Amino acid sequence: MPTLTHDGAEIYYEESGSGYPLLLFAPGGLRSAISWWHAPAGGPPRPWMDPTIELAGKFRVIAMDQRNAEHSHAPIRPGDGWQSYAGDHIALMNHLRIERCHLMGGCIGSSFCLTLCEMIPERISAAVLQNPIGFDK
Repeated sequence: MPTLTHDGAEIYYEESGSGYPLLLFAPGGLRSAISWWHAPAGGPPRPWMDPTIELAGKFRVIAMDQRNAEHSHAPIRPGDGWQSYAGDHIALMNHLRIERCHLMGGCIGSSFCLTLCEMIPERISAAVLQNPIGFDK
């Protein structure tokens, strides 16, 4: 399992495809994980496309489990907030030697995208915000 160790956190990520880097932030609230992009086994398809498959033909797609979601683990500290997640995201970009990339986020992932756009605008080419306030079933 590809894992980044950063600031006491172990962040799980997966890569597919090749080309210009696209960093994905899945929906799922604080349980935002790679699996949220995929249709559940034996279940109905998600109401969104799976970018880990659909976009891998044109981009280097990097998906990750957020801290304390599925395969990622991190200590929980009183001062943790958006900056803790952004620190993980930037550390992953650095680890993978990504100087500049596109971002795509679904639901809470949109907030992760916007935080990076605010913190490191020079490293972000474009951001796609998918259902930034969630969706209604």
